[in-house]
Amino acid sequence: MEFTKQNNLRLGVSGMMRVKNEGQFIEACVESCIDALDELIIVWNDCTDNSAEEIEKMRLRYPDKIKTFEYKYKIYSVNLTKEEYEYAKSLPKDSPHLLCNYYNFCLSMVSCQYAVKIDADQIYFTEQLKYWCDVARSQERVNLRFSDCYYYIRHRLFGVMCGLSRFKNKFLGKSLFGHDMSEKKIDNYTHFSKYMFKEKGWNIMLSGQNVVSIDNQWYTTLGESGDRFNLLPPFNGIGDHAIFKVTPECRYEVIDLPSYSLYRSDSYTLIEIFVCNAKAIPVGFFWWHINMMRPSTYQNVLKKFQEPSDRFVLLSDFLKRDAYRIDESLDYAMSDPVSRLFGLYIYPYGKSSLKRNILKLENLKL
Repeated sequence: MEFTKQNNLRLGVSGMMRVKNEGQFIEACVESCIDALDELIIVWNDCTDNSAEEIEKMRLRYPDKIKTFEYKYKIYSVNLTKEEYEYAKSLPKDSPHLLCNYYNFCLSMVSCQYAVKIDADQIYFTEQLKYWCDVARSQERVNLRFSDCYYYIRHRLFGVMCGLSRFKNKFLGKSLFGHDMSEKKIDNYTHFSKYMFKEKGWNIMLSGQNVVSIDNQWYTTLGESGDRFNLLPPFNGIGDHAIFKVTPECRYEVIDLPSYSLYRSDSYTLIEIFVCNAKAIPVGFFWWHINMMRPSTYQNVLKKFQEPSDRFVLLSDFLKRDAYRIDESLDYAMSDPVSRLFGLYIYPYGKSSLKRNILKLENLKL
């Protein structure tokens, strides 16, 4: 399947949103991110709810920023039968029926030099997203500071620890991280990230937090594996969301990830992986992930909540915890060592943005 790359990309940041039955979230998501972006590409596929109407409503509201497309191919990706899964694996890599090529279609529609994946079930921290989009748009040089050398060494050690953690069951490297970061350290790490992004071509890695509203109170979940339903760990988006420079090398490819359906013996999954030559630097939290508010998922969440459980924590209480206490409370079956390392690495830097944006949840209407 051929995808035509845009020529003469303009300076700016394109958002890429893929939609399937996200009608209840679309307006809130768009309103939270649109001011930060130069354009938003929305592509929908096989929607049976009001997604198409909601997308058109937002396009009419922001006609100068939003472009919409329908992707009409059947996609074999999640909740597959064994037969569908085997069929999907047999498809050629450029098949339009693979999720990765749905993503590549969306990527081919952008007209800006930088792009970022936008998920409809995420409520973005507008100012946080805009700050880094402004960095992408800026044409000013970022000068090297002496403190950047320290954070570069720290980041390389972090990379080594991530590599080692893949071969160890026991969590590694807690001594490398502090409980909190001072404003000066936050400023220094931000500058280091800007330098690596603009001067060295690294991607800016974005993360978020999983939340759910029960009885008019917002909770985060600590993860719990189950036979039929998995409760999510606190953080999401680790590794698969980034602000990146659009080049011919950037693309999505198919990946068979059995762990994605590890606790679902009755379904199979074939997902996508983002391929780009650039390295990445995590820069904190950018959204509330409200995936658990989907009607089908929400009923399972409520059943878990009604059981005796310590897997739900009031969001306000969770944000009082330090990274070590959070790590110790996780269900390790639902949080691989690399993901937990990222949590320890970025939480002290990024938790202030979580605290600043609680009001977005209190005002959220779905």
